[in-house]
Amino acid sequence: MFFHKVRLYLWQCNICDVDVLQRSIGRRPVPAVCIPSDTIVRLQPDEPHASNVIYIPSCTRVKRCGGCCNHAQLACQPIETEQITFEVIKEKYVGGGKFVHENKALVVVEQHKRCRCSCRKKASDCNSFQKYIESQCLCSCTNYEDREKCLGTIDRIWDPENCLCRCKQVHECTTGTFYDENICGCSPIARADRRKFIIKPTIVNPDKK
Repeated sequence: MFFHKVRLYLWQCNICDVDVLQRSIGRRPVPAVCIPSDTIVRLQPDEPHASNVIYIPSCTRVKRCGGCCNHAQLACQPIETEQITFEVIKEKYVGGGKFVHENKALVVVEQHKRCRCSCRKKASDCNSFQKYIESQCLCSCTNYEDREKCLGTIDRIWDPENCLCRCKQVHECTTGTFYDENICGCSPIARADRRKFIIKPTIVNPDKK
């Protein structure tokens, strides 16, 4: 009877521990929506400068787009921006732990005002063999015949990312040859092409002025 009560007590405690664990296993996260948020940017003028020159302050916070989107093909991107001009102090290190004030410099930084989740891949990322499908955020191949021919070969594979038929194996070639994508092998460099890499000696006549 005693051991039965002990087992019942331990079982009830385990139930209690599970309930407590389920209630306290974690807090509900707040979604990181796509909005302009404080982001640290460097205040570095575009002008060339020596390594012993520093700018004060070296960084600041501006609003930049950040947050999560609901699909891997989407990214939080700015749809409205503005330019902010900051004035920084330019100082030069002269040794002995000392800096001297030189002048002031202007740094233009872009700040994001409005954001939205939009396609990571843009129409400008597509090549001549592709068309852009905005609803799917991708570049789709249009050279279907090239794809069918490529899939019918043994030594080539189809590259769906660039819509090109590529060699399965690419290897180094010996001197005087180059790797030819047309035959998936090494071809000799034409004699006319070799002349481009030959530097002819120049005769210098010291008596000629």
